[in-house]
Amino acid sequence: MKIGIDFSERDLTDFSRRRLLTSPHFQRRLAAADAVRTEGEVLVNVRRGDY
Repeated sequence: MKIGIDFSERDLTDFSRRRLLTSPHFQRRLAAADAVRTEGEVLVNVRRGDY
């Protein structure tokens, strides 16, 4: 699937807001991350094979 062909950027944003951000599992993971990060800190996840 390709953005701009199969779905729009707006569709992707709407999906993220409706499904991902409201997921109880995702909310627990966000809370856990917030509990250990400090103000101004950024987490970058780099998977092996992506570079």
